[in-house]
Amino acid sequence: MKDLFYRIVGRVSNVLDVVRPLMVRFLGGKHRSDGHDKTGLVQGGRPVVLERFPGDVCLVRYGSLAHTLWRAQELTLIDRHRKYFEKPMADFGCGDGSFGAALFSKIDFGIDNDPEALTACAHQKAYENRILGSETTVPLPSGSLGSVLANSVLEHTRQPQASLAEMARLLRPGGFFVMTVPLLGFARHLARYFGWAQSRKVNREYHHYTLVEAETWKQWLALAGFDSVVVKLYQGPSFTFWYRMLRLFGERGMGVIPSLQERIWNQVSPKIIDRVRGSVSGDKDGANLFVVARRA
Repeated sequence: MKDLFYRIVGRVSNVLDVVRPLMVRFLGGKHRSDGHDKTGLVQGGRPVVLERFPGDVCLVRYGSLAHTLWRAQELTLIDRHRKYFEKPMADFGCGDGSFGAALFSKIDFGIDNDPEALTACAHQKAYENRILGSETTVPLPSGSLGSVLANSVLEHTRQPQASLAEMARLLRPGGFFVMTVPLLGFARHLARYFGWAQSRKVNREYHHYTLVEAETWKQWLALAGFDSVVVKLYQGPSFTFWYRMLRLFGERGMGVIPSLQERIWNQVSPKIIDRVRGSVSGDKDGANLFVVARRA
């Protein structure tokens, strides 16, 4: 019954997307994204501060509640597995650096294909070096890294197997590759509650070029020379539903009303933290994948 209710509410919310731009203009707000864009730059000027909660949950409050919810899963999972980050460490697809800097006080290399993102990353003191590269080529010597993080990056690549091969080249034998990535399940969850048209629209806006099943990623990692150490699917269907619904309360919606997001946060933050805690415990129908893999 709850699932049917979510399906009805989700489709009704599609209609509200039509009036969101009008609402923002009426309330004097500026156009903003729902929390994702091509480079991964964070939308909004809120300081990036890692907050910790009982049950080893951590999050950063971004300008978008939806973005906060999504990123909290990744922050929590990576924080729980930080023992795998050996030096030298690289953040592949670092974007503006706000994610990595929230977790680590020092990151040896921030790598991105967007000069604008690297310019923004320069403001993050955690990054020792910033390197302009591509999804298949990074100008660093073979075997020069102890660990590489790729957080919500590989879905944006058009040649994921070539990207994995480059990560394997950069890592020394026994080095660790840690990744999070949305799966085809993310598209299915969106279609379930909001319809396939909305699912395709969202993934197009998010520049998701590679959405496959978890088994495909495991096969690609093995072919690239990795042994999987930790494999976890997370973010069940209801989590994806609430993630998408929170767009209505972002800075591109009702969130332009002064202090509304703060009031909402004060009311729902315990539930958000509980949802994150439940999500990262694992879900066989997860929309996202977390992997720690060792370079053979």
